[in-house]
Order: sequence, then structure tokens, then C-alpha cells
Amino acid sequence: MTSLVALPLEPAPRPSSAVVRTIEDLAVFFEPTIDVAVLGRELSPSFAHYAATLARGEDFGWTERVRADGEGLEALSRILPDGDGQGELVDDVRKLVEILADITGAERVGVRLARLVAPMCPRFHVDPVVVRLVATYSGAGAEWLDDHHVDRRFLGHAARGKRDEESGLLRPGAVVRRMKPGDVGLLKGKGFPGNERRGAVHRSPPQTSADAPRLLLTLDPLD
Repeated sequence: MTSLVALPLEPAPRPSSAVVRTIEDLAVFFEPTIDVAVLGRELSPSFAHYAATLARGEDFGWTERVRADGEGLEALSRILPDGDGQGELVDDVRKLVEILADITGAERVGVRLARLVAPMCPRFHVDPVVVRLVATYSGAGAEWLDDHHVDRRFLGHAARGKRDEESGLLRPGAVVRRMKPGDVGLLKGKGFPGNERRGAVHRSPPQTSADAPRLLLTLDPLD
């Protein structure tokens, strides 16, 4: 009589991203297998309303190099329209600058706060940076893929102009994940030590339009 032998199950792939609830838990970002760490947050009603009003208003964009302690953000306070939530937005940018500077040891941080009415980076890609922090204050958040859902051979020009969903980039069963308004994302780039062949695969939400605008913050360590 032939006996059946149970074969060992394939271990489930380890995710290359982590969603955490405290700033302290962002330390998971330094694990070698993690490319994306997301701090889940809820904005206060006044903050969310102010951000949505700014996103639905006139064109807005502000870029600056600020110190790790937030020195230089006074200019942002001066150009933002008055309203409940204005102080919360500036304070939050300052707090995130300090977090990124603490994580990276940077003395200065590049800040970009902008209203967007079209996808800034519509295709999945990896940034040619060390680390980037992103936070969408209003509108749809950035999208990302766990590493085991990506065939990196089809990133960039290798896709030959085909949509991400058609190029072969997405492996069977791939799940596109999205940050919520208020969430803070830390993304490893190609320049992260030991990360030359990895990095966070992410894109702007394709729904972005004049009818569905976003208010996006991006921070980059400079030195």
C-alpha cells in the first residue's frame, strides 16, 4: 500500500513594509527587509478641514531648506492662509522634520508642501534617494507594493510604456496598498546603504485630478 507523505508548506513571504501606531515603532524601518514604514495617524477635524480647504483652493506650492530643529518654517506660517488648523499644519511639518532629522542625522531637510491636481509620479518606481518621508494631508495617499508582489524587471523604461497593471510588474495576486490622509510614510530609496537592488516601490494615486486634489508633504534629508 502506497503511503502519502505530506510535503512541507512553503513559508509565506515576509512583507517588506510595516504599518505602526507609535513614533517609537518606526524603528522597524531599519530592519534590512523593510522598505516602507507607515505611521498610521488620524488628523484632528480642524486640521483635516484646513488641509482640505487648502487642497481645494488656488494653486499652492512651497519648498524650502530648513534646519533640523525646524528653523526656517516661519516662512511657511507667513504664506499660509489664516484659519483653524493652520498652526496644527505648521507644527506637524516641524515635528516631521525633527523626526526625519533624528532618524537620518541630517542637519538640514528639504521641505515641499504642494497642492496637486495630477499624479506627480503615476508609475510605480523607486526613488534615487537615501530616504524620503511623505505625508498626504488631504486626498488619496501614496500607493506602494510589498517586494514579493513586484517583478522589478519591469520597473521604469523596461515596462515599454505599458501601464503598471499590464507590463508584468505586478505579480499574480499583487495587492496595491495605500496610505490614508494623515499617515506618515518612510520610504527607502536606491541610495539607502545595502539597498541598491531594493527600495520602496511606490507611485502617486492615479485618481488625483482637479476634482480630487491632494495636499502632499515630502521631506528629504540634505546633509
